[in-house]
Amino acid sequence: MATLRHIEANRRNSQKSGHPLGRPRTPEAKSVSRFNALKSGIDAHAQVIPGESAAELEAVTDDYRRQFSPATPLENFLVDALVYADWQLRRLRKIESKLWDKLANSDDDESALNRLTRLQRRIAAAARFAYRMMPW
Repeated sequence: MATLRHIEANRRNSQKSGHPLGRPRTPEAKSVSRFNALKSGIDAHAQVIPGESAAELEAVTDDYRRQFSPATPLENFLVDALVYADWQLRRLRKIESKLWDKLANSDDDESALNRLTRLQRRIAAAARFAYRMMPW
């Protein structure tokens, strides 16, 4: 639980923004803060994040639905899981290529290598999930 000192400090800090509730007021501040609460996974409101194409995701979804023609709730669930896994792998692989570029052109090899290692674990986990969802 917050102490009285913490509460008072929070109140003082919130006054610095110029807004009674501490919200950004200028267009520049709003554009910076709009992705502060970006969520992925179970709490996400959408599967498409900034820099991705909703049309591309829709095309991937249509391709899977056309190939498997799901007719039952379970089949729909499995197709949705395949789409999700495919989309995650595409996203992670784009990030992986950027990290490889950064590693090749970076003086801070250890930091980039650690991030690449963590990312490759996530790619492997997403690939395992996708293969478990395969209908064969």
